[in-house]
Amino acid sequence: PKSFFKWALGDTQVVPFARFNYDNPDTVKFSELIEHHGVKGLKLHNRPLYNARADYRIMDSPDWNAMYDLCARYGLPILWHLNQRYRDPALVHGANTAETWRGLPYTNEDVLAHFLGIAARHPKTVFLLAHLNFLGNERLARIFNLYPNVNMYCTHWQLRFGERLTDREIEAIRPFAIRYADRIFFGTDFSFHVREKQNDPVWWRNFYQANIRFLKALELPQEALDK
Repeated sequence: PKSFFKWALGDTQVVPFARFNYDNPDTVKFSELIEHHGVKGLKLHNRPLYNARADYRIMDSPDWNAMYDLCARYGLPILWHLNQRYRDPALVHGANTAETWRGLPYTNEDVLAHFLGIAARHPKTVFLLAHLNFLGNERLARIFNLYPNVNMYCTHWQLRFGERLTDREIEAIRPFAIRYADRIFFGTDFSFHVREKQNDPVWWRNFYQANIRFLKALELPQEALDK
């Protein structure tokens, strides 16, 4: 609604992204949202594609490549939920991703390889892979080294109250966090649509503190922490 865009334009803490489904790339609509409503990025989510048993290569169509080019032209990032967890529904808010993947003729690896081809052909477009793309630090480091326009959006670095990182975990994560500090975007993945208790301000505070607690545990140098 127009009231949302008006509010977002007046609040420097709000950065609206436009979300387009896999089957509706629309450069005209996207340009309008950018130029007239202050949209600052594109959000893509592959779950609807997987649930529909669609061909993942649709994301390399001429219409989608025009969307990626548009982001490069305006200097806007693409936040892409590319790979998907293969987990029990109870762990992913009722989404039966395990059942979905059993019915697909391709794998996360196929999707990742296809995406990297897109990233290579659009070097001026900035891509953020959501949730560390469910990959480990070593795999992400190799991708970062080969594709300077690929970054990651991190939500899973959390420590609840009373938890701690072991020395071995710190040794594995800290060098990665320092080396790629300008390629790691941090966010909570907080949502109003999962649990009613998320309306509780105390729950909000605890959620954010879990993220902050993790970052503090890494004892990052100030330069990396600032980034």
